[in-house]
Amino acid sequence: MAFPQFLLTALVLTLIFTILMTLSMTLVGMLLGGAPLSGYWGAVCHTFPWLCLAAYCSVLIFLPLSMKVSGMDKVAGGPPQK
Repeated sequence: MAFPQFLLTALVLTLIFTILMTLSMTLVGMLLGGAPLSGYWGAVCHTFPWLCLAAYCSVLIFLPLSMKVSGMDKVAGGPPQK
């Protein structure tokens, strides 16, 4: 997989999972912490950039590892060269 394609794949994975996780984890944290829900969207907006950065770094580390373990690194490069 080419490097720009790899970065785009990591970005898409990060956005898909981070949006859902930020919304749900902030709600659960506020409910368990006893915080008023009137500040929910403010908490989401303050938390989202940090979670996006952490998730993007995690995807950059674990995506190549998972592709190597599953054997997809050979498939993603196209047919074998002769």
